Amino acid sequence: MKYLDIKAFTAINSHLTFPTASGDRLVAGRIETYTCKAAGADKKLYRYLEQKYQEDLEEAKELSPQQSSITNKFSPFGPLTESASRKTLFYLIATLNASFPDYEF
Repeated sequence: MKYLDIKAFTAINSHLTFPTASGDRLVAGRIETYTCKAAGADKKLYRYLEQKYQEDLEEAKELSPQQSSITNKFSPFGPLTESASRKTLFYLIATLNASFPDYEF
């Protein structure tokens, strides 16, 4: 995921920053665009997260069923056993990383 600098949004963003009715606060809004295609770093991150999940899954299989709860874990995106749920989680992490480059999620 990569940030796209679109000059047309500059004018729109200037209208999205305005003072509140009372005048004591400033609302700062903006529109940003990002590519949906995974770039090199994103592909590496996705492969790493998938590999880590598979390793954790293998370790969980070695444990007794009472100790292993990774195989039935649910997330806000659905069961982590489904590839689509893990990919949605990856997209969230990639979006946060692109939006806040000073942090690593």
